[in-house]
Amino acid sequence: MKPRSTNIVTDRIETNESPAANGVLELQPPATLAQGGQAHKELKPNGTTNGNGAVGTSGTNGANGAGAHGESSSQPVIPTAPVSNEQKQKAFDLFRAGKSKGDVFRELGLTIYQVKNLKKTFNRYHPAQVWESPEDWVKSQDDVLAQEKVQEKAGNADVWLLIQALYSGGQPLMGILPFCGDPDQLVTDTMTRQKWFETVSGLVNKAGTLRDALEKRWGLIVKTYVMKDSIKESLENTPYGAFLLHRLNFRYVPNEAAFYRYYPQGKHQEKEGTWEFVSQAEVLRDILDWVVTKEIPKASLEISQVQSALNPMRPLGLFKTHNFSTNPLHVKNGMLFFEEEELVPVSPAYFSRVKLPVTYKKEAGTNPKLFLEFLDEAGFLPEDKELLQLWCGFVLLGNNSVHKIMLLIGDAGSGKSTLIDILERILGHESIATLNIERLDDRFELGSFYERRLLVAKDVSADALNSHAAHMLKALSGDTLIKAEIKHQNRRVSLKGPFNITITSNTDLYIQLHGDADAWQRRLLILKFIKKAGRKIIPDFADKIFNEESSKVLNWMIQGAIRARAILDKKNEFSQSAVQAERVNALLRLSDTIKAFVSEELQSDPLGAISTDTLYQKYENYCAGNRVLAVARGVFERNILLPIKVKWNGEKAMMKDPETGAPCRGYRGVSIKTLPATSPAPKTPTSATPAPEPPSKPAAAAPSPTAPPAAPAAAPATSSTISATATSEPAAKPSMDPVPTEPTPSNEVQF
Repeated sequence: MKPRSTNIVTDRIETNESPAANGVLELQPPATLAQGGQAHKELKPNGTTNGNGAVGTSGTNGANGAGAHGESSSQPVIPTAPVSNEQKQKAFDLFRAGKSKGDVFRELGLTIYQVKNLKKTFNRYHPAQVWESPEDWVKSQDDVLAQEKVQEKAGNADVWLLIQALYSGGQPLMGILPFCGDPDQLVTDTMTRQKWFETVSGLVNKAGTLRDALEKRWGLIVKTYVMKDSIKESLENTPYGAFLLHRLNFRYVPNEAAFYRYYPQGKHQEKEGTWEFVSQAEVLRDILDWVVTKEIPKASLEISQVQSALNPMRPLGLFKTHNFSTNPLHVKNGMLFFEEEELVPVSPAYFSRVKLPVTYKKEAGTNPKLFLEFLDEAGFLPEDKELLQLWCGFVLLGNNSVHKIMLLIGDAGSGKSTLIDILERILGHESIATLNIERLDDRFELGSFYERRLLVAKDVSADALNSHAAHMLKALSGDTLIKAEIKHQNRRVSLKGPFNITITSNTDLYIQLHGDADAWQRRLLILKFIKKAGRKIIPDFADKIFNEESSKVLNWMIQGAIRARAILDKKNEFSQSAVQAERVNALLRLSDTIKAFVSEELQSDPLGAISTDTLYQKYENYCAGNRVLAVARGVFERNILLPIKVKWNGEKAMMKDPETGAPCRGYRGVSIKTLPATSPAPKTPTSATPAPEPPSKPAAAAPSPTAPPAAPAAAPATSSTISATATSEPAAKPSMDPVPTEPTPSNEVQF
């Protein structure tokens, strides 16, 4: 086929693979996603198809005059960096190996527009193995599709779902095409794979129905026997069961020993395109409801006949599923391959259990103004918004291979619950399960997590992670395959972890570490919410966000999913800022006060010695200064020796009390940390001045001789001022004490 060049917008795409003078291939993006052979990827607002059976395309200058969702599409950003010949060749190698456009997008770091143009060029010069014409192929099967022949063309699609789609045509066929291979690839001299299947669909629909194909494979549903004196008709169980599977949209999942029902387009709008578990009693009821329509007159309401049909429905109802490198998101208006920015109709082949109740609109943009202003009001730092976006991306992917648990901590009314409400509306209530930490040992509690994207524990108490069952959080957020029982359904399922988990609380949490602080430090992410004075409360704010910005919030989350996908592919570290990492360290200090005390308040001292009485007093002062609970004296004495040995190489010994000279138990080789001696700083008495520090705390340094005069005494702090200060970030908290001129030792705890 003769190469051709295409002029798009004001930039030319050379599709004849001739390199430019500078040794690179210039590739520019199309004006719209639908342009250049992507008709199967864009839905018209009413979901209709164009004249050749393909789903209608759209563009700013297209015949439809509107975007794929009834709104004008924005022009894409023109990439400035050209594609080198080396990148082009590597992309072609990946395409030749069967990789998708999304795979190439992630592998080479090109824009999706560049990747699409490379794919078009590849398809023109690297067609698939030449297929026979649709007419010859259908004729070779006597105009009725045969399983063996369709299997040769099915690719990764389930063969009987493909046969069903071919007899349906239209959107069901468009939905399953991504499983069969690239719809735009040439399979004959003049036909793409999409056009070839559309032509086949038209031919077989003129010649017969799906029932003809089923009977060709499994035999006649109603057989006629000529007897000596009469003619007898018999309903055959195997073909009858196969017919019921397709007519009523059932499939059987063996590892759950359960039937599932598919909701096609046009039925149950909220569940359209999803599969739902049905009990055997529900299957029987659906069959009986269908029997009374008399579509097959020989079918009767006799329970024995219906039960007999169930036996072959189980093995015949098995079908294979296929996972893409990045599975599409099931949104309100189709299946979204978000990396490729391509939308296709729904299909049972995706075996989707839950869909997002949000319409995808690329042209909506990725800047949800109200939502981002809400995060600003909640006191989020710029890096906090980036962290939330990335975490939301992992939630969209349904993947937590980075093993993170998100903690949302802040005062009541600071916005934690509002954020969860927004996520519930974007993800859909069916995608989220309530996490009751205290009941995680219950065998039925885990069953409620089946096929959920996100587990949410709301407004937990400070000691929620001290419960015996809290250890299950690490299993749920890890790689462990967990078996669970689903209540009232009498079936066991395998939970596909690791789950994304978030926990909200009005206070800092105490964690039962069990000597596993490192594992918790790797897992925890913390976002702090601040309740600002005078903050305006907007009733039903989550509903307002959903009604006005749901598509924008979804696009914002998709950007996080693209970042998350890159982390998963490149096995990069999940990095946090210094402020975010310190939040986790501070929380772990609350949970292991002895280890934190040893790390922060003691130091190695070959000549040092400190009695147990003095050490425990210093420990109590440390806990009081950090507003955490001190452990009992007996617990302290049992657990203090090991961290002293590990951290400072100290040892337990009988000694004379350095203060009284009396014999006592204590520790050698360590002492209380002290700062270099300095002149004490003058103190300005104010009502807000804290109580005197214990002896272990260093005195503030004297001001420099050239320092400006001391500020006037501070006014008494009001309760609202104290409350606001207590909820602020540690790094931003204003200090009432004079600032020392000498640097203080690092307080960071190395867990």
